[in-house]
Amino acid sequence: MKVTPSRLAASLALITAGFFPQAYGSAVSDSYQQYQLASSQGNDQQALSYAKAAVEESNFSSSNEPENWLKLNYNLALAYAKTGNYEQATEQFERVIALSEDLHGKYHIQTYAAKLELVRLYEGQLINGMSKREKLAHQRLVQRLLLNLDEAEKAHPEDAAQLYYLVSTQVLQNYTAPVSTSQAQKIVERGVELAKATWGDNDTRTLEQQFLLGKRLFITRDYNDAIAQLNMVAHALDTHLNYSHPWSLQAHALLSEAYMRKGNVELANYHNQQISDMTPSQQDLAPIPLLRERPAYPNIDQRMREPASVQIKFDLSDEGQVVNARVLGIDGSHYFAESALNAVKQWRYAPKFENGEAVATSGLTVNVDFAERRNSTIGHFDGYNPDSQSRHLDSAAYRVVDNKSTK
Repeated sequence: MKVTPSRLAASLALITAGFFPQAYGSAVSDSYQQYQLASSQGNDQQALSYAKAAVEESNFSSSNEPENWLKLNYNLALAYAKTGNYEQATEQFERVIALSEDLHGKYHIQTYAAKLELVRLYEGQLINGMSKREKLAHQRLVQRLLLNLDEAEKAHPEDAAQLYYLVSTQVLQNYTAPVSTSQAQKIVERGVELAKATWGDNDTRTLEQQFLLGKRLFITRDYNDAIAQLNMVAHALDTHLNYSHPWSLQAHALLSEAYMRKGNVELANYHNQQISDMTPSQQDLAPIPLLRERPAYPNIDQRMREPASVQIKFDLSDEGQVVNARVLGIDGSHYFAESALNAVKQWRYAPKFENGEAVATSGLTVNVDFAERRNSTIGHFDGYNPDSQSRHLDSAAYRVVDNKSTK
C-alpha cells in the first residue's frame, strides 16, 4: 500500500465525523439541510442557529431513530465548539457521549470519537485558561481513554486499529499524558502493531504512529529503538513522496541527533545532509521547526522558584541552522538567559524556500518561558507537531511569540 499524502493532514474532526451517521428520513427538517450548507461554507454562526433549530424541530429521539438523533446532537456540539461557546459545547458533547454509550456502549468507536472531541475541546480552552475543575475533568477523561483501550479492543476487535490510532495520535503527542511513560509507550507500540496488521507498513496511519513512537523512544534515550522506528518512517516517506514531508524531515533531525549521541558522526552527518538537501512541498515555504532542545533550568539557589521569560532573536542559514542568536530581553533572573540562549543555538529547522530555492531567514523571535521549578528539565526535546507546536513536556517551556523574517 502506498503512502497517501492526503491522509497526512487529516484532522480529528474530519475523522471522527465519519463515525456519526448522517441523519436521514422524512423527519429531517429544512433546518438540518440549511445547517449542512452553512457548515460546508464555513458560516459557523449560521450553522449553529440551524443546528439548534434542527434539534428542536426534529421528530427523532433516543427511542425513535436513535442514530439520527445522535447525529443531530453531535452536529450541535460541533457548532457550539466552532463558535467558541465552550460551556454549551462541553454540555452538548457530554450529552452525545451519554447517548452513544446508551446506544453502542462505552467502548464503541463512536463513543470514543465523541470523547476525543471533548478532549480536544478542553485542550482548546487551555488558550483562554481552564478552571481547576475543567483541568481535572480533562485529565480523568484522557486517563480513562488510555487505560480502557485494552477493554475496548476486546469488545470491538474489528475497530481496534482505528481506536488506538485515534487515541494515541490525539492525546499522546503530549508527553505529560496522565499515565506512566511505560504505559504510554505500550499503547503506541500496540497501535503500531495493529496498524501494520490492518493497513500495512506504508499506510500513513501506521507511519504516524511509528513517528510518534520514535519520538517517545528518543525522549527516553532509547536511541537504538528510536533509530529503528525513525529510519522506517523516513525511508517510507522519502521513497513514496516526491517532496520532503515534515515527518521525514524531523525524523532525519532526530536520527542525526541520536547518532551523534551514540558517537556515530558519519551517520549523524548523513541525516543532517538529508535536511539540507530537502525537496520543498511547494515553491514558497516557511521555515519548519524540527528539533528544539529544551532549556535546562539554571542550577541556581534551590529557593528560587519564580517563573522567567527570555526573549531571543535569531536568524537561520539556508540549511536551517540557527545563527546570530542573541538575547533581546529577560523577564526574571538573568541566570535564565544563558540557559535559554544555549538551547536555541541547538535548534534545527527546515530552511525557508522562495521560488523553490532555500534562502537564509532573519528576524525570528521566540520567548523561552520557564515555569516554576518542579523537576530537572535537562535534555528534554520538543518536536514538530502540525496541530500544536507549543505542547509542553515539562516545567521549562517555550512558546513562539513572533515569527518575522526578511530575505
